[in-house]
Amino acid sequence: MEIIPAASAMNWSIELERGLRSKKPVAMLLPGQSVEAILQIGPRLEQLSREPEPTMAVCNMFGLVPGEDRLFANTILLRLAEAFRSGDKHMKVSVLKVFLSRRKMKFRGKSKPRVVANQVELLRKVKMAFNTEDVESRALALYLLGCWADFAKDSAEIRHMVLSTLSSCHILEVKASLFAAGCFSELSDDFANVLLQRLLNLLTSDKTHSAVILAGIRAFAKLGPTPLSANRAYKRGLKLVEQYSDENCLIPLLISLSQLSSKSTLLISQQVELLLSFLTGKATSLMQATVLKCLQFILAGGVCRIPISANLLKRLVIMIDEPKISSPVQCRALRILHKILLYGLPNLSGMDMLEFGKLLTVIETATQSPITSKRILAVQILVDLSGKVNEVSEFSGLPQRVSSTIIDLFTMLLQPLPDSGRLESEVKEEGQHLLKILLLMVEKHPNLTVWMLEKTFSSIEYLLNKQIVGFEGEEWFSSVTMKLLVFLHKFVRACIEKRNEAALSNQVKVLIEHIQESSFINYYTRTVYSLLLHSCFISCLSGNDDKDIPSRDKDVGKSFKKCLVDQEIIALELAKKMLEEKEYWFVWKAGKYAATCGSWFMAAFIFGEITNKFQSKVCSWWLKSLAEFAHSEWRLQLILLEKHGSGLTNLLKMKNITIPLRDDLGEISEEIASNFHSASYTEELVAAYSGIRSSGEKLAEILISNQDFFFQRWFLNLRSQVLETVVDLLRILNSDSAMYFLTKRSFQLKRLAQEYDLLATSFIDMDYKSSRTVTFLAISCSLLAFSTGFPLLINGSQVCSNSMLIQPLLRQLWNIDHETCSDLMLLLGLSEPESCFHLQSRNQTFEAREIIKVCSYAVKRYVGLKKKSEGENKKNLGQLTNESLQLIFDILKRWLSIPSRVPNYFFYPRHCVGSELFAFNNDTRKPDATMMVLPGCQLSLSLCLQMKNIPSELPVKITKLYCILHSSTSFDMSKLNGESKEKSQSQLRFQDWTIDEMVDLNEKLHHYVSETAENTKHRRKRDDDNNGLSINSFVCFELNERRQGFSTCLLDVSAFPMGCYRIKWHSCCIDNHGSYWSLLPLNSGPVFTIHKCIGK
Repeated sequence: MEIIPAASAMNWSIELERGLRSKKPVAMLLPGQSVEAILQIGPRLEQLSREPEPTMAVCNMFGLVPGEDRLFANTILLRLAEAFRSGDKHMKVSVLKVFLSRRKMKFRGKSKPRVVANQVELLRKVKMAFNTEDVESRALALYLLGCWADFAKDSAEIRHMVLSTLSSCHILEVKASLFAAGCFSELSDDFANVLLQRLLNLLTSDKTHSAVILAGIRAFAKLGPTPLSANRAYKRGLKLVEQYSDENCLIPLLISLSQLSSKSTLLISQQVELLLSFLTGKATSLMQATVLKCLQFILAGGVCRIPISANLLKRLVIMIDEPKISSPVQCRALRILHKILLYGLPNLSGMDMLEFGKLLTVIETATQSPITSKRILAVQILVDLSGKVNEVSEFSGLPQRVSSTIIDLFTMLLQPLPDSGRLESEVKEEGQHLLKILLLMVEKHPNLTVWMLEKTFSSIEYLLNKQIVGFEGEEWFSSVTMKLLVFLHKFVRACIEKRNEAALSNQVKVLIEHIQESSFINYYTRTVYSLLLHSCFISCLSGNDDKDIPSRDKDVGKSFKKCLVDQEIIALELAKKMLEEKEYWFVWKAGKYAATCGSWFMAAFIFGEITNKFQSKVCSWWLKSLAEFAHSEWRLQLILLEKHGSGLTNLLKMKNITIPLRDDLGEISEEIASNFHSASYTEELVAAYSGIRSSGEKLAEILISNQDFFFQRWFLNLRSQVLETVVDLLRILNSDSAMYFLTKRSFQLKRLAQEYDLLATSFIDMDYKSSRTVTFLAISCSLLAFSTGFPLLINGSQVCSNSMLIQPLLRQLWNIDHETCSDLMLLLGLSEPESCFHLQSRNQTFEAREIIKVCSYAVKRYVGLKKKSEGENKKNLGQLTNESLQLIFDILKRWLSIPSRVPNYFFYPRHCVGSELFAFNNDTRKPDATMMVLPGCQLSLSLCLQMKNIPSELPVKITKLYCILHSSTSFDMSKLNGESKEKSQSQLRFQDWTIDEMVDLNEKLHHYVSETAENTKHRRKRDDDNNGLSINSFVCFELNERRQGFSTCLLDVSAFPMGCYRIKWHSCCIDNHGSYWSLLPLNSGPVFTIHKCIGK
């Protein structure tokens, strides 16, 4: 458990005192340890100010006296004030740096204001430092008073001291006084009115020094604590604009007036007109940049606050189109124009189309700029505009023009121009950015996808046909081209996933052929392109039964089959060449990519070949596990292909390509692959899931901690369990007592679907695509659970209800397949969806399309059977039962034909993101101590929930933590023998409870978090289960910056008999998007003992 700042305040105060007393220098010609101690205390004070005041429960955990943190914080402040009073210049400056930093934190809203005790004493020490004859000391004291404005402004003596110093003859003192006075004015309207008059006298006097004038102009921005005072100061400031002609004064004055105007919406339009008046042809580059900076500052408060006039747009367009204006200024103008057009564009039907057309022409011209940042900004504006003006007839062709522009810019990056002077990293970054923007165009205008790819491919084919060997920049060009082609590959793959069309596939095949024929493209790039259509080809072969496919489509299927096998052979030959050249890193990347797109032939070959290429034992075993996993999946995929007579095994033998680690594969004949009911078919499935289970066991042999390879082991275990259950189903369906065993298998599959859901939500750092892959595996299990249990529903079995089997599938398919959801609701007898089904929509990628196709087929068939069963007599009911059993066969065949894919997250072993729970009661202050409670009493707990292993680049922000505490009389540890009890009480066994228990606790916790009606801090519930009395308690935690939460709860164990009990727990977190994430428990649950004599 991490120590909170409040618990460290005493030690920090002692360390500061020791540092201030030390006179030893840190190094020659450097300040001593006292200065170092002062600078070190600054961040610590900020930590204290950001933390909420510790509750009594938190104080008990850390052994604190309530208010102790405030006491030592005030002690630190007094010591700093004393160091400022008595110290030399270095110490005074270091103290001032500490409080200037705190002031910035308050201004940014990262620090919570706290009431400061001993205010009089703090001010007295600073006044003593001010009442010296040293000008620098007096100035530093004034700056410090400005930092303490929240309480210094209330002292009449201090206010008088600050205002009187404005008349000093020392410039340094006057500037410091203006800073302090400005800080006071931000908090006091009365002081701001007094300072306004004094400032006007200073700024209009001929005797005022220029440095004082600049400081006074900066203070002008702070004269608006209220809209009324801001309006008063702004009007006076406009008169100053007329007075000053010097740009050195005008520029800071425009900035101050912009800051003042932002505090009152009535002043914004006037300030915008004022700023535009300075955007003339005579304006210097510095003035233009300042005006645009001020406009950006005003826009930051919202586009609705700024008046969008023709004059504003005209001035911005002129700046963008003027070649004499510097590129940074033009880029700033483009950003302003982008925000105005994106959020403030009025109705185009009421606009001058001619003027808007000119604006588009200027932006399109900007896309041809030699400045990269200007090009990209212009492209982004056009992309956003294309979605807004597409419905206007005059600009209906804009999306196609924009897409063409982006493709041309990307093609230019591939041109061999070694004298451009651009860095390789810059070209790669721009290419990646352009393709991301182009993919956004695909999402906005899917009808242009095929045209975009055709244009892209034609440009690249032209480039690949050019001769570049012997070219001066051949090495540079080749490196850049390889990276850009990899980026392009990701773009094409995304397009294929979104639009799986025959025309698209034909275009991609032509591109792949050109890539393979190009002499300067490396083997890795050729390999990933050769696998580009693998998912597309497999998708055409999966999810259908042969008898449902017309003969014409079967011929098309053979064509896809041939293309798939050809591409597999090409990829394997390329992998062999990479191995011959010992490009092991590229080989590993190719194997990883092959597994993520379901090319298990390629993956098994690569992982098997590189198993012994690494000296590390962990790496070697990791690769052995991957090789066995890939080989097992290969068996399943080989059944699909040999079922269609691909002859892949013979082709591999002809090409002399063997898969390492396994010599017992043999041949899967077309007859075996097609005979779904044969024992040989089942044996192949048994061999597959046994191999997958064995690969998980290999990982378990190299564990250093129980968290190592946890996701990988969990994923492999789930995959093997699902296949094992499918094998059991096949055996049951081939037996005479199928109905008797279906119930158990249906519940098993439902449980596995829940476990997949838990897997998908238990790794908050998982990328979206990997999470989506796991989610669709959960849907496939829910489909099998629904299909297996449906014969029971037709027979009116009371063992499982409609909602138990149908609702999970309905919830998972919501926003994915509306037609299937409508049929499921019909089976449930619902006319409207329930509130719990409002889930985030997902894109229908290959994983989605394949499983949805099977879901749609299954649900429609079962709807038909359900209609038949209504009103049928018992004789016909038996026939319907047989039909439903046969339908399970059909669904299993279709399900098995869907290729398995592994999520990309699988290949990045890391420690699990999880949480640790620490529990205390009044008698314990150690988290691993056993808590005592009297019989018939409730257990009062103080809890700390600490998130662990959170990556720094986490894309979401965690807002809240929740936890469920669960105990039962069946958890009595006093009944265990000595060895078992010692093992159970050991702190941190990662799986003190099973995955099944985690699923149960997570389901209860998710249900609690989803309940918006009862949003209480904690809730208790007692019920009886099969193993005895059990209790649940739900707790909510507010998160601090260390991702740590504190709370309290009561466990009602009053009905528990005497004994020693374990509390099992599970936690979750909610992010800023409202998404639910499960947190794996990284330590064992707390233990409590019910005993009559607590003291003994």
